[in-house]
Amino acid sequence: MHSRLLVGFTITLFSVALAAQRPDGQGQGRRGNREITLRDLGLAHFSAERTAIETKSLRAGRLDCVVYVPKAPADKPADKPADGAESDQTAKPWPVVLWLHGLNDGFHRFHNEGGAAAIDALRAKGEIDEMLVIVPTVARQTLYVDGESNGDVEQALVRDLLAHVEKTWPNVMKDAAHRAVMGVSMGGYGALKIALRHPDVFGVVAAHSSAILPADPAELPDQYERMRDRMGEQLGVNAVFGDPIDPAKWAAHMPLAIVRDADAKKFAASKIYFDAGTEDRYGFAAPNQALDAALTEKEIAHTFRLVEGGGHSWGSDSMLDNLGHSFRFVQQAFAPPKK
Repeated sequence: MHSRLLVGFTITLFSVALAAQRPDGQGQGRRGNREITLRDLGLAHFSAERTAIETKSLRAGRLDCVVYVPKAPADKPADKPADGAESDQTAKPWPVVLWLHGLNDGFHRFHNEGGAAAIDALRAKGEIDEMLVIVPTVARQTLYVDGESNGDVEQALVRDLLAHVEKTWPNVMKDAAHRAVMGVSMGGYGALKIALRHPDVFGVVAAHSSAILPADPAELPDQYERMRDRMGEQLGVNAVFGDPIDPAKWAAHMPLAIVRDADAKKFAASKIYFDAGTEDRYGFAAPNQALDAALTEKEIAHTFRLVEGGGHSWGSDSMLDNLGHSFRFVQQAFAPPKK
């Protein structure tokens, strides 16, 4: 395993450890004790609607989200739905996109740092069609795995969130081919592993700067083991993977291991995109290249972009350009856009 990856992974876990010592940020719409403010972006093609989804899967009992709902064209005013929701229920069917945030982040990052403006601009240029985009705040320290200290996060997303979406916006498309899961950094890892574990739910995945970890926990650095001894309970890692780590459970949630052990036929219909920057400060270019190689070896169709000079996540100058690539990929997976 690339030495830079091991150093980067240790830094990543250290940042989580620090976050775990702050006031709990699960706070659904809060960061620590601060209420999260979303900028008024004046979006032309989407309305940003904050909503709380009740779920027994999470310790907090709810999942706060921002939902980007397509606006009806100016020449076709939206009808007010009977249930009081603000969105046009009579619109044509919408595909669904779920976006997962990185460590110590939430829905505010996608909204305030260019994600919301990017999808609005892509819609304005006719490069994407109408789609419902959901961005939840899961928890600052989530690994997107069931059994962590925050609760059963994967079930909350795969089952509870989608059930809420389908009830609230009944015109959404309900087949895997028209559902995408996307994300960045730890959310990129989450998106890839959820799509690989549930290809019958999400047929499309697109991920940026993904925190791809070793297929074998024995390859984790010594620094991680020392940190886990001190912080494992607070981080929820012990609750998820055991102490010592259960190699089988670890492998069930790591993209490199899932692909290694997979029957490629399971992903015959999957549409997979991911990218990583050569200057990723955590060294995640190398493991993303390893995932590219693993998928290629298994003859699983995918698109991988190694972004020359690109950095990590929202801190990269190439992030907004990367979003254009990923959302255009998602649109093509759904269907070519209608100009």
